[in-house]
Amino acid sequence: ARIGQIFQDFSGQLYTAPIPKAPPTPEGMKDDEWGQMFFDSYCDAMVDKAVKAGGSLYRDPQDHGWMYERSFEDLDGHQWEVLYMDSTKIPQ
Repeated sequence: ARIGQIFQDFSGQLYTAPIPKAPPTPEGMKDDEWGQMFFDSYCDAMVDKAVKAGGSLYRDPQDHGWMYERSFEDLDGHQWEVLYMDSTKIPQ
């Protein structure tokens, strides 16, 4: 189940927000393949937007098969991780 985007600040306060719903699966694709492609591109778009606003990339994208992550550094030097994880595919 999707629990949403989660952000924890330095005080320990947790914030959540709904994540976007993937558009309908294109014909000929499996739902999980489409979901992975859609949410990977969502992570890419978030990081690209941060970089366009003046942030910088600090690590190459990481694709673990069950989790995809991108990273950027903001103008104050804080490093952020943006990721999508499919909990049904976590290795046992």
